[in-house]
Amino acid sequence: MPRDALHYGGIEHRELHNAYGYYFHMATADGLLKRGDGKDRPFVLSRAIFAGSQKYGAIWTGDNSAEWDHLRVSVPMILTLGLTGISFSGADVGGFFGNPEPELLVRWYQLGAYYPFFRGHAHHDTKRREPWLFGERNTELIRDAIHVRYMLLPYFYTLFREANTSGVPVVRPLWMEFPSEEATFSNDEAFMVGNSIMVQGFIPSELNTHQCIYLVNNLV
Repeated sequence: MPRDALHYGGIEHRELHNAYGYYFHMATADGLLKRGDGKDRPFVLSRAIFAGSQKYGAIWTGDNSAEWDHLRVSVPMILTLGLTGISFSGADVGGFFGNPEPELLVRWYQLGAYYPFFRGHAHHDTKRREPWLFGERNTELIRDAIHVRYMLLPYFYTLFREANTSGVPVVRPLWMEFPSEEATFSNDEAFMVGNSIMVQGFIPSELNTHQCIYLVNNLV
């Protein structure tokens, strides 16, 4: 919207563009609570966010694509959301648009299993991508990643409770846990799940078929 299209009081639209999504999120969550007489715990997922959206539900990072770069950028996006107070976030595993090659889908499940919000999601025009459609070995790898997520559910519940009471995000940049390690300041590929699990995704390229991992001294 043009910057000279001002709201009442001379306010630019960019100051409140996502307020509509915020109030929609809030109204849906409040409506579900009232319908259940306060006994239900609603799950409301939104793509539009504003300050305070974390009070009403989860967030996903939008319509990404089945590309390695979109897998890579999902980590700094989720870390940034966590630092703003929105811990319950994630990216569409496998990419929303396009058709992921088998290795990309496997690697995305392996990384996405550590997102605070973990789901596979795709556009209706994409090819079917159930884990069992990519060969026995890939199915096994995806199943293992999902099993890890289920095994870690008690840990995730603990971290979400901590986030709820203290504001500390569920997944954190390395520098948040290791502020004395200057090498972590520019590292937005690896992250911590709580203070106990370090995660590093695998993003191959035409020149590299291996992944370099920075190990913080205190973790070794």
